[in-house]
Amino acid sequence: RPGTESGGFMVERKMASTAAAVLMATSWTIAPAAFAQTPPAAASADAADLDEVIVTAQKRAESVLDVPISMSVVQGEKLAALGITDFNDMQTLVPNFTITPTPANSYVFVRGIGTQGNVLSFESSVALFVDGVYGGRNRQFQDIFLDVARVEVLRGPQGALFGRNTSAGAVSVTSARPTREFEAWTQGDYEAEFGTWSATGAISGPVSDRLQLRFAAKYLDDPGYIRNTQLGRDEPQRRAATGRLSATWQPTDWINTFARLEYGDAKSVGMPFEFVPNRGDPVYVRRTDDGFAPERDDSDAMNALLQSDFTLGEHTLTAIAGYSEFSYSNAINIQGKAPALLVVQNAEEFDQTSLELRLLSPAGRTVEYIVGAYADSATSVIPSTSTTDLPFTPVRPDGVTIRRYVEDSKSLAVFAQATWNVSPTFRLTAGLRHTGVDKAGDLTRRFTGNAPGARNTPLSLKRNESFLDPSFNVQWNFSDRWLAFATYAQGSKSGGFNGPTSTDTGATWMFGDEGSETVELGVKGGSGSRNLSVVVFDTRYTNLQKSVLNILTSSFTTGNAAKAKSRGVEIEGAWRVNESLRFDASAAYLDATFVDYPGSPCPFGVVGTSCNLRGYRLTSAPKWTATASGNWEQPLSGSIKLLAGLTASFRDDIIYQPSYNPLEVQGAFWKLDARLGIAAADDRWSATVLVRNATDQNTSSLIFETFPFGINTVNDRVHVPDRPRTYTLQLRYRFN
Repeated sequence: RPGTESGGFMVERKMASTAAAVLMATSWTIAPAAFAQTPPAAASADAADLDEVIVTAQKRAESVLDVPISMSVVQGEKLAALGITDFNDMQTLVPNFTITPTPANSYVFVRGIGTQGNVLSFESSVALFVDGVYGGRNRQFQDIFLDVARVEVLRGPQGALFGRNTSAGAVSVTSARPTREFEAWTQGDYEAEFGTWSATGAISGPVSDRLQLRFAAKYLDDPGYIRNTQLGRDEPQRRAATGRLSATWQPTDWINTFARLEYGDAKSVGMPFEFVPNRGDPVYVRRTDDGFAPERDDSDAMNALLQSDFTLGEHTLTAIAGYSEFSYSNAINIQGKAPALLVVQNAEEFDQTSLELRLLSPAGRTVEYIVGAYADSATSVIPSTSTTDLPFTPVRPDGVTIRRYVEDSKSLAVFAQATWNVSPTFRLTAGLRHTGVDKAGDLTRRFTGNAPGARNTPLSLKRNESFLDPSFNVQWNFSDRWLAFATYAQGSKSGGFNGPTSTDTGATWMFGDEGSETVELGVKGGSGSRNLSVVVFDTRYTNLQKSVLNILTSSFTTGNAAKAKSRGVEIEGAWRVNESLRFDASAAYLDATFVDYPGSPCPFGVVGTSCNLRGYRLTSAPKWTATASGNWEQPLSGSIKLLAGLTASFRDDIIYQPSYNPLEVQGAFWKLDARLGIAAADDRWSATVLVRNATDQNTSSLIFETFPFGINTVNDRVHVPDRPRTYTLQLRYRFN
């Protein structure tokens, strides 16, 4: 719990960790035996097989049980059924997957590695791909979970087949494709506690024998869940609309084309920052004014994609051209209280073009391979203003800093991967990607009044980098249903600039690239009604990019930690007991620490200005994560069935800031979600009640220190509290 005394904090931490350890130990001892058993003939006649999950993690359509990497897949139907609308909600379903929201981006962490801090120019260490198009900023995609077919989370470096910045992992989102037969659906969600509602729908079908279209759209109205007593409103209030038109066209028997155009717009009033005094917990009440600038966040984004697949004999040549742009502006009361003493206003105009070409060999040959090339170009313009006011001076405001940052980046890569099928049960795979990245950053800045450390001098720097990322993999099908594999892979993330900062000099404004290498050992497989995946991993990072918040200047300083490690185990399994009942479970243990970090800021309780964080745990890296769920469908009559589901998820202590202050740690917790409803036997319609956070746990997805100068005590913090218990009515109807 944030703010609990150290003794109680340690007791709760040990109890929670012990519970997770018991769950993990149980999985190790019970699961292999259960999954290895062959059910009796009578039982198998009543049990239904699990649906085969097809993924494209290796650029080929194949079963997830045949992919020799650690990955999790969440189908679009499950996201919709559970009311999951963003990565923050999805993280409970995926082991070693953590989200930290900030006003600029929601940063993704895989196995404790991700992009830390609200650095506006940062690209994520966990690369995001939507329909094969790389996105370094999640604002490029306004509503990622609109009409989704599936989400694939690939853990560990993916440098050979995926593009830039895959030192920690990759998230691949595939949208639903146009269909050759008519289908349409609509869904409405109404959350009773705060009045949030949304309407979503899609329509798809053929226009001719060779042309199919699909249109999907969503509108969201969220009145907010934190009461602002100063302004008499709930915050953050958000309205968002997204629409997507996609088409598939087969002009000839050997050409297949997919095109997509998407636009989204969102406007928010207020921020989810709650000032929490004196070691307290959030109470979902804030008191802020709109001094200097009304708190808001307005954004829009447009994305276009054109993919063509050419059948050349037994080979397939794929070309993917992507275009992405977004713009946003926001204003944030960093202190989270009235009167406003530190307000930051940010904006950005971003555009990106990309092109990928790849040649895929036929499957089932002695040697299978894929070769390709990738290029992208992006421009970002970021103006930023910080306004500072001190209550004990007559001047208002005391200081204003104005900054404008411009970045141009280009990358070019070639890649290849080949698999040698030594025998029907034994395979060797090797891959290699060479990437070159060029970046140019320009910063102009000025300040007036009292702005501690601010500078008027401009900065202009360039970076030229190249990376060579190999991978090696050994696969062995030691039975008809089980695969064992061992992998060695390297990944990389380009360096960059600290963006629109006021205090950096030429020596501190630029940070270097990071690299990683990992070893994985895994087993996955199962019977028709059961499957299991167990992966042990050890990843080492060099020059890991880390950011530290300077609350005095409302900016982040980014540098490189010399060495870090991330190692542990991940277990996932599913069991369909019969046609009505299914269980899913996952658990992960993570040991993510700095191996060497000289010159870092000193942690809480250590006197000094420069320390070495060797042995300290990484931020956003809970040691234990676990999820267990059960879903039941029971016919009530020939036309109606009952739906019921229960999901329990556990998160160990999450350290949010590199200060290692206990006040900036979210204590370990369990959360429980439930669903109950009825549906047509053929799934044409459903009516479901979803209860999120059923036990009403009080948790925060971000905690940071607040504006000091002697105004607040050392025990005050700003929280981004998670939503309390909510009740949502979900209605869904299919027209086909």
